[in-house]
Amino acid sequence: MNDPLDDRIASSLSAEATLTTDPSAAHAEFINRRRQRHQRLVTGAAVAAVIALTTGVLAVTNYHRPKGAAVSATGHTTGPHPLEGAPPGSSDTTATSTSAPEPTASTVARGSTATTRALSPTPTPTTSSSTAPPVGPGPPPPGSIVVTNADNGKHYTLVRGQDLVVELQPEGYMWTEPASSSSDVLPRDGGWTRGDGSASGTFRGASTGTADVTADGRSIPPPCATATPRCLVPDHILHFSVSVTVVG
Repeated sequence: MNDPLDDRIASSLSAEATLTTDPSAAHAEFINRRRQRHQRLVTGAAVAAVIALTTGVLAVTNYHRPKGAAVSATGHTTGPHPLEGAPPGSSDTTATSTSAPEPTASTVARGSTATTRALSPTPTPTTSSSTAPPVGPGPPPPGSIVVTNADNGKHYTLVRGQDLVVELQPEGYMWTEPASSSSDVLPRDGGWTRGDGSASGTFRGASTGTADVTADGRSIPPPCATATPRCLVPDHILHFSVSVTVVG
C-alpha cells in the first residue's frame, strides 16, 4: 500500500514530468524527493521517541524523590531550602544532627520528614500488698535466747547486743503481740501474730537495766459460742511475763 503523501508527490512530479523533455531527469527528481520525505519521517519518529523517553524518566524521578525536594530544569533533584540564619552546609538531602538524642525519645526518619516518638516508660515492678497475717519470723539470730509458753514467770540475763525471742503457741488462747516495758533497755525489733492464736516478738538488749516482756492470751471460745442460741461462756485471760536483766 502506497503512502497517500507519496501518491500526491508522484502526481505532482508526473505533472512536472509532462513539462520536462527528459523523462529520466523527472524520475530522478521524484526519487530524490521521496528519499527526503522518508528521512524527515524517520527523524520525526526519533525525536518523538526521545521526548517520550525523557518524559518517562522525569516522571519516575519525580515519583521517587523525597518530600520537599524539587526537580530542576536539568532533571537534578534539589533538597528543601535551608532555614534562614542556618549555617551553610552541603547540598545533600540528608540532615545531620550535632546534638545527642534525648534519652526519653527516639527519632524516626520517614522520607525527608523526621518524626519524634516518645519511648514507652520502663515498667516499675509493683509489690502487691497482702492483708493476710504474716507466716512468721525467720530463724532466731545466732546467740539469742528463745522463750516459750512453758517459760512463763522466769528471769533471764542478756549481754548488751544479745536478742531475746518470745514464741507463744495458741494452746487454746489468742495471744497479743509481746511487748517490752522499757524501750531503752529492751526495745522490740519485730513481732507478729497469726490467726491461729500464736504470737512472737524479738527484743534486743540495748543498754544495761531491767525490763519485763509481757503478753495476754484470751481463751478461744468453744464451739458452743457459735451455737444458736449462743452459749454463755466466761471469758478467760492468761497473762504471760518474763523479766530480763541486760548487763554490759
